[in-house]
Amino acid sequence: MTIITSIGEEHLEGFGDLAGVLREELALTDGVPVVVAPAAHPEVAAGVTGENQQVVVAGLEEGHMQPLRWRLEPDGSGTLTFDDGELRIPLRGAHNLRNAMLAVTVARGFGVSLEQMQFGLSRLVQPSMRAAVDPLGTALLVNDAYNANPPSMRAALDLLEAVGQGRPLVAVLGTMRELGASADALHDEIARNAVRRPLALIVGVGDFAAALRRVAPDDPRVVTAEDAPLAEAGLLQRAPRTAAILLKGSRGARLERLVAPITAWATAAS
Repeated sequence: MTIITSIGEEHLEGFGDLAGVLREELALTDGVPVVVAPAAHPEVAAGVTGENQQVVVAGLEEGHMQPLRWRLEPDGSGTLTFDDGELRIPLRGAHNLRNAMLAVTVARGFGVSLEQMQFGLSRLVQPSMRAAVDPLGTALLVNDAYNANPPSMRAALDLLEAVGQGRPLVAVLGTMRELGASADALHDEIARNAVRRPLALIVGVGDFAAALRRVAPDDPRVVTAEDAPLAEAGLLQRAPRTAAILLKGSRGARLERLVAPITAWATAAS
């Protein structure tokens, strides 16, 4: 039997830093004949050094395995088009389409048909606080507060722009945990990424408060707070009533504490 290991974007919790994540993921490839690696992270394929190992790279627009076309639907879910049909991915965001390509590649290796894949996907339950998109009165909430690392932060901001088209965009960004010595630099990188986007309001919580003060001290769109409860007043006083609001942070930031006040604020205005 051919054993295929798929390597995706893992959370940093418990691994210490980005290098630790890569070491843990590459350890999964030891002795594995076939490794499926993400095109978005070429360092994974490059790190597979075992003799007689086959590396299959999967992605949306590059790699050995890729769809003919892909698209995001208005609700953030996606569709992958292959020469033998389409596959609807209920999870939201382009990053989840990239993850789906890893799973599709593994399934193809075991002879699973697109029809069988779609049946399995139809039974998939949306995980809590992972790219959940929920209308709330006049507003739209993108609740991705389960965890965070730099790639997933960028993916969440992309998702906000995709599902929030036509609405003012608000990003609430909470601390990314366990980044090691690179923590300040990586928070600054994501803060700069957020500032470059067409966001109406950027709320930095915890380490993102410090990062935004460093990289955008004079940006009038920025609100900072040391924790989620302290961010509530600035968020709800300044967010437009029709905003699409993203909550994104590591578990320790507990940004889900903002869901109840956002819900009350948005539904009171409807």
